[in-house]
Amino acid sequence: MTCVPAQGLLLNLAPEGAVPRIVVALFIAGTANGLLNAALGRQAGATVPADWVAVGSGANNTARYLGSAIGITLGAVLIAHGDDVESASGLVTGWNQAVLLTTGFSVLGAAVVALARGSQDFAPHEKDRA
Repeated sequence: MTCVPAQGLLLNLAPEGAVPRIVVALFIAGTANGLLNAALGRQAGATVPADWVAVGSGANNTARYLGSAIGITLGAVLIAHGDDVESASGLVTGWNQAVLLTTGFSVLGAAVVALARGSQDFAPHEKDRA
């Protein structure tokens, strides 16, 4: 959930003076994403039987790339369709909408993980490791 506070720094930007906030927020979010992606790859292989590791890795990579493609596209569409795309204030309006949407998806994803984690044991079973 480190990304949500970083996303909060990106909300309600003004056309002037936003660069320092953007740099700090993207540094925090980028660090969190790097740590998360490294852990996801390991977990994708650790939570499936040994002969299904390639499938777990493939599912992880597919979800990452598909999510990135959809997220970048939606973000670009929202930013480019602000109130007045000919001005900086219109782009900032679209930016703020994109930040709200991505923050909502981050919170939703965290809730899904929390619910799924409580209902299952994600550790591989010894019989699956043989």
